[in-house]
Amino acid sequence: MKVKLYRPQNPSLAEYIECIYILSRSAEEPPARYLTFPIHFTLVTISEKSKFTRTEHSVIIEHCPRRSVESTLVCDFSSPLCVYYKGRIKEITIYFKPLGINAFLENDLDRYCESGICAFDPFEDFRSSMNAIFAIEEDDEKIRAMELYWLSKLREFEHPFLKKVVAEMMDENIAASTISETAFKTGVSRQTLNKHFERHVGKTASKFRKTLRFRNAMSKHPQMSGKKKLTEITHSLDYFDQAHMIKDFKSLTGHSPKAFFKKITEIEKGQINWLFL
Repeated sequence: MKVKLYRPQNPSLAEYIECIYILSRSAEEPPARYLTFPIHFTLVTISEKSKFTRTEHSVIIEHCPRRSVESTLVCDFSSPLCVYYKGRIKEITIYFKPLGINAFLENDLDRYCESGICAFDPFEDFRSSMNAIFAIEEDDEKIRAMELYWLSKLREFEHPFLKKVVAEMMDENIAASTISETAFKTGVSRQTLNKHFERHVGKTASKFRKTLRFRNAMSKHPQMSGKKKLTEITHSLDYFDQAHMIKDFKSLTGHSPKAFFKKITEIEKGQINWLFL
């Protein structure tokens, strides 16, 4: 299985899209399983000639030559998700930054996502355009075509307070506030803040912060050294203490931080982190 990651070349796209990766598997490769973990980005995964089978905690993707493309929108999941590949697979996954996908959609995000993981067919020309992109032989050209397609859908996104709230949550130089404090500063109730997060981010504000903190810990781990790694991560992020960090990790990964970091496989210089089974 090969994974190649691309950064958007167009500045307008780079504002909303973190990265795009292409995953390729040959027909001769044995089935593969890995765990992926909650993330603060919104993911769109498109796969050609594949059948998706979804359960609460797993996704099975298997080669199916009779099908054209399958597309999945991932807004939220709270525990490890098992991904199982069988047969030849060609897959493109787009990581939209928090709020980013809203700049391309005609309706609010929650109109497309009845659950945390669901089928995704947002535009009349989506399936035909994805089929045309997968017909392109060279991966680099596929990515260029994918960028052009999403540029054609760019509508921008305005909101009276969410952009500022999300930006402050993601800025490590700004002291963390509780969700209630954030709501108060924004001039809305906590209930209203969560409603807007669910509508445009796909998860509550508290779940977004918990997932963001976890992902920041993953990013910082390779930069730390020695036995004090976890202590340094705890102090550099807005965990109350190390017990708080351990509790969150066990909730989101099923493992303590120490066990988790030993088990995961870093792909594309740590941009993707999976635990192979």
